[in-house]
Order: sequence, then structure tokens, then C-alpha cells
Amino acid sequence: MNEWAKQTLKQLPTSIFLTLIFFSLTFVLEQPSITQNIVPKREFDPTDPSLSYISESSIVPYSLVVVGLISVVMFSPLLAMHISPVLSVELFLSSWLCVSIQYLFASFLKVATGRLRPDFLSRCQWDSTLEECTGSPSAIFQGRLSFPSGHSTASMCASMLLASTMFCVFVNHRNDWHPRALRAVISVVSTRGWVGVSFLPILFGLFVGISRTLDHHHHATDVGTGMTIGATFAVAAVALAERNFAKYQAEKLGSTDKGRVKEIMGDHWLEGKPNSAV
Repeated sequence: MNEWAKQTLKQLPTSIFLTLIFFSLTFVLEQPSITQNIVPKREFDPTDPSLSYISESSIVPYSLVVVGLISVVMFSPLLAMHISPVLSVELFLSSWLCVSIQYLFASFLKVATGRLRPDFLSRCQWDSTLEECTGSPSAIFQGRLSFPSGHSTASMCASMLLASTMFCVFVNHRNDWHPRALRAVISVVSTRGWVGVSFLPILFGLFVGISRTLDHHHHATDVGTGMTIGATFAVAAVALAERNFAKYQAEKLGSTDKGRVKEIMGDHWLEGKPNSAV
């Protein structure tokens, strides 16, 4: 068993534990019985036009977004497998970790801000005589969770994760594909072409985000912030996997090719290992 495999097996329980903890905390935050008394009860004007839209069914069901995100997290490492099993494993672990963090981050912001949805008054069913909401408690509670958009966060995370992975394997590592026959197929499309293809998945995230304003479930700023959160954590997942893979390559090369190690990791990495043979 090589050194990378030993380190990975050693760190695997911690990675799985943290991922489960983050998902568990997200689950807790999404329970109305726990957080309904925590969410800020913002005052509102019953005549506010920005809160007076009619409630409509979601254009894109949340279940579809979740299935898409899980599929991407499971499928993306398979693309990297043709580069190296090491990159594939690193991508799988970092993707699940970053996805769990982005879910927790978005859920925390929803509970902490308590922003009213554009269709809040429709959910609230304001009674002008009683001067209070007469809608169901669950509908009113959900009406206070507008910022950021969960659909936009998850869909853009899935889109950017797939896009970043494609950019990684088809552009950054286009000459590292195995077997050679696959490398020949990849080379049929130019680097610029693969850059363009890599960004196509982002259209899904944009479509879902736009749909959340069309069905009046979110304000535009909710969607924009959700997209930013999702994209940030997705790029972080691929960057972390790439970084760990580059470190593995450098350590594998050892003292056999100092110039190549510098090319992979940079001078600062060599400077940080004064006792290394490199």
C-alpha cells in the first residue's frame, strides 16, 4: 500500500464524520418544530406589492434538483477515473464534504435572516379585520425562508461541480487520459472547444435560478446569492481535489525530477520541505 493510500484511509473516517455532521445539522435547521421560534418575525406591510404575488407551484421540483446534485457527485469522479484513481477518490471525498457545507451554510442563512418571500401574503392569508395571518403555520414558516434560494444553491452547485470537473479532465488533463485510445478521441475537440463544452452544465443552474423568480418563490437577490454560494463550494471541491492530486504527483516523483515537482506544486512547496530529498 502506497503512502497516499495510507494517508487517505487514515483521513477517511474524519471526512465521512464531518460530512455526516454537516448534513445532520442541516436536517435540524430545516425542522419547523425546532427553528420556528428562532426565525426572525419580520414586520411587514400587508399592502407591500413585493410580497403580494400569488403562490404557484415550483416550475422545477426540489426533488429533481437533489437527484441532479447527487448524480453529479457520483458521476464526476468517474470522469476523473480515466486520469487517475487518486484524482477520482479525492474528487469524490471533497465533493461530498463541500456539498454538505453548502447545504448547512444556506440553511443557516435562511433561519438567521428570515426574509419574506414574494408570495408571503398569499401564504399568510392576511385578515385585515383580525390584523393577523390566518394561513397554516407551516406555510407561514416557509414564507419566512426566502434568503437564499435553496433551489438555486443546490442546482448551481451541481452545475458548477460538473462544469469544473469537465474543465479539469478535458482541459487541464487532456493529455493524461488512459488508455491512449481515449486520449485520441479527446484530442479531436480543441482545447477551446472543451472549454466551451465544460460550461454548458451551468445553463441548468441558471434555468433553475430564473424559474424561482418566475414562480414567485424568491427575490432576485435570493437567487443570485444562492447561485454564488453553490458555485463557490463546487469550485472549492474541485480545487481541493486538484491540489491533493498535485501533491500526490509531486511526492510520487520525489527526487527524480525536481523541475517537474516545481511545475506541479510551485517553489513554495519545496521551500516548505527543507528536509526533503527534493
